[in-house]
Amino acid sequence: MWDAATVSSHRVSIHAPTALALQTVTALADAEGVDLTASEPPASSGDHMVDLDVIVEGERSAVASAVDGIRAGLPSGASISLTAG
Repeated sequence: MWDAATVSSHRVSIHAPTALALQTVTALADAEGVDLTASEPPASSGDHMVDLDVIVEGERSAVASAVDGIRAGLPSGASISLTAG
């Protein structure tokens, strides 16, 4: 259970091939201490890549840890970043 005083919303941006973007969102939503609350529709960015912004809730440290862990497993050309929160 989270302490409501420490939980806030964060925007996470993903740039990846379509299937990988969906796997990345799933991994982020499944991360401990992270709750997916909203998602923008994916936007095509050419060469079978999409850009996708999602909003998650959680302690910043939990969200940052999840993003860092996911980033470590992404192939060249794909990215995930914590852009706000």
